[in-house]
Parts: sequence; structure tokens; C-alpha cells
Amino acid sequence: MSRGRNTTQILNERLRVLVVILSCMVLVVVAQEAQQLFSAATPPTATLVMATRIPQTGTESAQVTQQNTPATAVTPASTSAQPSLKSVKLSGKWVGAFTETVDGNPQQYLYTLELSQQGASISGKSTIEKEGDPATFARFLVRGQVVQEANTLSVKIVEELLGVKNLHSGSAAAPRNTRLSYVSAEGLEYLEGEWSDRRFTAESVTGVLKLTRQP
Repeated sequence: MSRGRNTTQILNERLRVLVVILSCMVLVVVAQEAQQLFSAATPPTATLVMATRIPQTGTESAQVTQQNTPATAVTPASTSAQPSLKSVKLSGKWVGAFTETVDGNPQQYLYTLELSQQGASISGKSTIEKEGDPATFARFLVRGQVVQEANTLSVKIVEELLGVKNLHSGSAAAPRNTRLSYVSAEGLEYLEGEWSDRRFTAESVTGVLKLTRQP
């Protein structure tokens, strides 16, 4: 009986040791799974924040700064509000100055341009008038085209003389080719450019125009 009890005690002790070993293995497995779950649940930014606490070289700091900097949308300059044939309508009245030089003397007249635009086609009339003397004038028939050139909206017109009174010299009463560029600034619209006298083919006789759209 003593021998049987000794055997039973030995078996019980071995079973207890085996239970302890199994319990330890289970705890190790549970701890490993808990660590994996904790790592998966940690946000990616936590690693990045930890990295920034470590002293870095210039190259590494630049890389971390670039990762932490939010992307900023860059708008090309070409998308800035540029005039286009579809967005600008030139129909209406434009008033300004017609400038030329006659025998070395600068001359300036009041210039009125009345336009009607249909698509890219332009038609209308123009009037040159001596300032302070409405009885001195020349009137013209206008026809031409609106042309989109890169970032510039250009108006190319031909002026044919309809009638003249008291204008006998210079190009104010001459048939002309006129080229203007559309400009918009501070809420105002302008047509600026140059005219050329079509009577002279061997030499260039030119002058300038600057007009403002009227309400």
C-alpha cells in the first residue's frame, strides 16, 4: 500500500508540473497575440511621431518634414483669368484718342468706335473728330475679326472712309488697317493698339489708339 501511494503521489506531482508548464505556454501565446493586436491597432502616425523625437541628419529631417507637410494644390499661371473669345463680347461703344504726327507736329483727335460682334466677326463704324470742333470730322465703315492669340485677345479691323469734313491732311481721314488688343483692369475695359495708313505701301505711316468701353 505504501508503494501504491508513493506511485500515486509521483503521478500527481508530475501532473501538476505538466499543468504548470501548459499554463505557462498558454500565457506566452496569449501575450504574443495581445502584442500583435496592439501593434495592428496603433495608428501609422504614432510611428512617425516617435521617429521625429530621434535626432536626425539634414536629409532625414527634410524627408520627415516633407511627409508631415500637407499637399498644397498648385494652380498654373495660365489658368488665371485670361481673356478669351467666348468670355468677352466687344459689342458696344468705345471712346478714346486717335494720335498721329503731321509734318512733325503731334495731332490728337477724339475717336469713337461702335462695334457689333457676331461670333468672331466684327462690324460697325468709327468717327474721328477734332476736339472742341465737332464740325471737323471723318466717318468710317468698320469690318474685321476678333482673334485669340496666346493670352491676348486681338481685334483686327479695316476702316473704309464714308465721309469727311474739314480734314485735309494726315491719316485721320485715310483708309486704315487697325489692330487693337483687349485689356481689362480694375473693373474697366480697354482697346489699345496701332493703326496704319493703307495709302502708303513703300513706307509705314502709323499711329496709336487707346479706347475705353462706355457704359
